[in-house]
Amino acid sequence: MRQVADNVWCVTAGGFPANSYICRTDVPGDAFLVDVGLDPEPIAAALQILNCRPAHLFCTHGHFDHIGSARYFQERYGAEVHLHTADVKIARTNNFILMVMKREDRISLPPLSLVEDGASFRFGDRTLIYRSTPGHTPGSCSLVWGDQLFTGDTLFTQGVGLSKLPGENPAQLRSTIRSLWGFLDNVIVHPGHGPSAPGMIVKRDNAALRAFLAEDATVLDNCDV
Repeated sequence: MRQVADNVWCVTAGGFPANSYICRTDVPGDAFLVDVGLDPEPIAAALQILNCRPAHLFCTHGHFDHIGSARYFQERYGAEVHLHTADVKIARTNNFILMVMKREDRISLPPLSLVEDGASFRFGDRTLIYRSTPGHTPGSCSLVWGDQLFTGDTLFTQGVGLSKLPGENPAQLRSTIRSLWGFLDNVIVHPGHGPSAPGMIVKRDNAALRAFLAEDATVLDNCDV
């Protein structure tokens, strides 16, 4: 567990590591989670250290390394699990994908609370907002919480998150990232894999991302890529 912002901690663990985030709210003992992979125990241990319980689990998208242990947190803590409606099909094909990848892991989805673009959740004086950012998957979203931006596999601080999994659309991903470009100046980016970083640093230093955005000839003038 490492602290990546005020009241935000990141847990990365397991045989297929991905970032899970614990966000503590203004209410003592209350928290929410952003993404959970295949290994719930390190996240649960971190929650115990922080002395908080998650009432909500927000998934950036439906891949197994971001929703894999959602049922564990729903059953243990009663957490409501939120996923964009466009990624339900992706979530339901996870065990087939795991089989194709020759992994022995299998997941069991909990009942899902489906959300649409712009869905918001109030926590004290702050609001978490689902922003639709398709491309990695049809229902990929970035979650805006004040000046914190949880991007899942839409935007990495280092490199580009192309997976070649079913449902990925690189052209749409380019368009999505361009739509975020100006917004990045004012947020800290917390990706699904790799370290967090200020958005302006990502724009300046992620050469692979800039090359990906420049791959097609329709780069918008105002995107500065």
